[in-house]
Amino acid sequence: MKYLLVLLLVSNITFSQQVDTNEISIVKNIEGLNANQIFSRLNLIIDNVFNSADDIIQLNDSNSNNIIIKANAEIPVPNQNKIMYPNAIIDYPDEIMYSHRYTFNVSCKDGRYKMKINFNRGEFIGKTNSNPKSPYLAIMHPTSGFIAEQVYLWKNEVKTKDWILVSKKKKKLLIEAIPSHIKEYSKNLETYGKYIFNLIHDSILESKYEDNW
Repeated sequence: MKYLLVLLLVSNITFSQQVDTNEISIVKNIEGLNANQIFSRLNLIIDNVFNSADDIIQLNDSNSNNIIIKANAEIPVPNQNKIMYPNAIIDYPDEIMYSHRYTFNVSCKDGRYKMKINFNRGEFIGKTNSNPKSPYLAIMHPTSGFIAEQVYLWKNEVKTKDWILVSKKKKKLLIEAIPSHIKEYSKNLETYGKYIFNLIHDSILESKYEDNW
């Protein structure tokens, strides 16, 4: 019964569908709470959601009812080696975890609030001489134009001296996989963004339900 009541409180939830951007956002409506009340509840919730030592509150403004947080997320990126070396003795994983620094922004108005996440490019997790970036940009809803541009860039990349020991066949396999890799990666970013949004919103609904008990 409790969860039925919670579901009834949700209305007019919309995700943004911006393309070729590192941003995902959502507007959530919640009846019966003004901007100040939503802001107060968010302040109680974010301490539990963003509790890592790397999470930094950049802004917490009760006048504008706006919160900005810098945080980290580990998000999987398709593994290029898996495509190029499918029969290798080493069993390469399908995906590799990369650390993504991102900005979480939330602004409140009476009866609704907007959450937004902007992802930075991922950085490899592990001990290396350098700190290699993700092979792909953190882009939401990539268009065919963006994907074509990335394929063109990679076609030039594999011609550089860094790739001289990689066979033409393996390079071809990689280039053919790039469109699906980019789409997969985009879905992984979106999944993480929706997870954070739902975690926060469910917590607000739970607190509202407890008040009305």
